Amino acid sequence: MAGSLLGWGGRLPFTPMAQVTQSRPPVTGTAMAKKKRRKFFLLDLYSTAVGKKYAMAISGIMLIGFVVAHMVGNLKM
Repeated sequence: MAGSLLGWGGRLPFTPMAQVTQSRPPVTGTAMAKKKRRKFFLLDLYSTAVGKKYAMAISGIMLIGFVVAHMVGNLKM
């Protein structure tokens, strides 16, 4: 009755957004994939840019320590 009073005949001029048209399986199949085993923590860290910077910093500190140790050793001879 209200639809006829408004002049649109009781039907909506558009499709409601919440309407489900069909159900389908996952598009890529990733929802069905098995869980991957996580990498070891250090390997996972090294695969990032920050991890590579940490590796460069630690190796640099070790090389500086190596040079300082040999300089002190040569001075004591």
